[in-house]
Amino acid sequence: MEQKRRLPLVASGPEPEGAVRPGWQWVGFGALAIIVSWLPLSAIALSIAGTRITAVAVASAASLTGAALGGGFLVGKWGGPHAAVREAGLAGLVAGLGAVVASGWAFGFNLAALAGGVAVIAVSTPAAALGGRAGVRRR
Repeated sequence: MEQKRRLPLVASGPEPEGAVRPGWQWVGFGALAIIVSWLPLSAIALSIAGTRITAVAVASAASLTGAALGGGFLVGKWGGPHAAVREAGLAGLVAGLGAVVASGWAFGFNLAALAGGVAVIAVSTPAAALGGRAGVRRR
């Protein structure tokens, strides 16, 4: 009787040398990680903040900063030779732009939304780059 060949579900060793991902893919992974972690962090922070506008603004900025640091760290730590601080910062920029476009599409584009979008990008990009720098150091 012929024995069945079983394929491994998880790679048993390191990736082959030719399987190194290019930097632009890590930008996408980092941006996705930022958005996916920002949403629950924001919900938790806003539930704690209450209704005062300054508390809401600080909670929103803190949750975005934490998510961007984490997404940037992911890119810096596991990004391989083609992804470092620049790609982590670009991931923050892409995540910020994506959030601004989604918000504008849902609620309309106006001057206040543009100012909020500039603030989101001004927070997410350097925070992600800082997280990427920490991730590169931990490699």
